[in-house]
Amino acid sequence: MSTKKHELLQRHSSGIEGGEVVDLNVGGAKFSARRSTLTRVDDSFFSNLLSGRYPLQLDSKGRIFIDRPPKPFEVILDFLRTGKWYLPESPQLRKMVIDEADFYGIDIKTSAPDMIDDCMVVWVVQR
Repeated sequence: MSTKKHELLQRHSSGIEGGEVVDLNVGGAKFSARRSTLTRVDDSFFSNLLSGRYPLQLDSKGRIFIDRPPKPFEVILDFLRTGKWYLPESPQLRKMVIDEADFYGIDIKTSAPDMIDDCMVVWVVQR
């Protein structure tokens, strides 16, 4: 392992401070967000991942690699930033967002119960 990659892994795995920017590679798409944004939901994928308790997989640029689809992640990251769901009109993408939110440990039904009807989003904002 290269020295740079080892240093990045050490920095990430030792726990990143709340204001620090975290660079992500989600399914090949690059994202950046503050650690405090990513860990907004207690006991979520990111709060566990960034706690230092689990090993991280980094890409060649030192970004945390997450092997998940990037399109629904954009919507999830917007929620983590704003506390509001801005969901796409596409029923297929809405379903993916619901499924991916579950993977990331974010319960859409709890965070936005007025938007869910039998696991289908009934309120959308066109993106």
